[in-house]
Amino acid sequence: MKILNFNKIIKNINNNIKFSSKEKMLNNWIETVKHQQPVQWSEAELMSIKLRIKREIRRKRKIYRFLYAGAAMLIGLILFSILYRNTPFNKPIVGEEIPAQILPAQFSGILKQPGQKDIDLTKLKIDSSYVFADISLQRIDSQLIKVLPTHLHRTILNRIVSPRGSKISILFADGSMVKMNVASELIFPSNFNEQEREVTLIGEAFFDVKKDSKNRGFSVQVGNNRIEVLGTKFNLSNQKDSSLKATLYEGLIKVKTEKQEFKLAPGEELVIHTNGQYKKSFFLKDRKVNWHDGQFNLDGKNIVQIMDEIAAWYNVEVIYKHVNLQQHYMGQVSRALDLHSLLETLSLVNANTFEIKGRRIIVR
Repeated sequence: MKILNFNKIIKNINNNIKFSSKEKMLNNWIETVKHQQPVQWSEAELMSIKLRIKREIRRKRKIYRFLYAGAAMLIGLILFSILYRNTPFNKPIVGEEIPAQILPAQFSGILKQPGQKDIDLTKLKIDSSYVFADISLQRIDSQLIKVLPTHLHRTILNRIVSPRGSKISILFADGSMVKMNVASELIFPSNFNEQEREVTLIGEAFFDVKKDSKNRGFSVQVGNNRIEVLGTKFNLSNQKDSSLKATLYEGLIKVKTEKQEFKLAPGEELVIHTNGQYKKSFFLKDRKVNWHDGQFNLDGKNIVQIMDEIAAWYNVEVIYKHVNLQQHYMGQVSRALDLHSLLETLSLVNANTFEIKGRRIIVR
């Protein structure tokens, strides 16, 4: 299908001219767009236009069904890594009314210290330094908190918490950075000792560890598991159905459990379940999508698995009513979308419907 024909379809839609076979032509063209020569439309423009067309179809038909449900699911979700929230719509898909906008996770964190009042880190001014008991912090920018070295001999354990609907990044004096996902905690000393840099993680975080001048190792305690590194990039998380999930992008890491020891190379992922069973797999580093890339990775997940992540990211409650667990989604959806836009995108797959009531989502 040529761009000229595609432009005519868009023009007809904008002029409210009915069409039938052109819808199939549009789907076929978008399905094959990646296999043809480069065209003038960006992926953002493609998905934006396609969503506008589908809304027009819904307005003209009481019930709209995809001609090819499987193909439409792939098109609607794989292409949706775009600036979708700026696309104009005239009728909501999610629920009957547009609720107050619910934004994605924002910068927020709480510093907890033994015997001290909790500190709201969002109140720290950018480019300013603060001392709280035995720790010195500086807010570098709108998303980043730096832990500054201190000269105090007494060292306490600090806890930074990113609640549901919140995210925060921590930069240590050695240059190592920890990007904390929502509903996570990082426990660390005011100063690392002379032998080792050790932290404890609850939840999920992406680590970018740097070698320091003292050649100290860096270790992360996750439950009963210990991860040892020198300099590397990796993601760690506690899953509901497993005790640990480790994904390595660069360098080398060693995962020690109470009974076993594993070594991971770049492009390897390890999942250790609570019953001791484990699975080690490979992935393409340039294609692996994780939360810190700004995307929800939907590949192979059912709606409950997807909504668990969404609930924590947007700090909302999810209620399920006769949901379709057999439908597995594909592709990625941007984490930068407001909640209504994200659910509107998921509703393109005719498997489940969504309704927003306050900060509750009803999935049917």
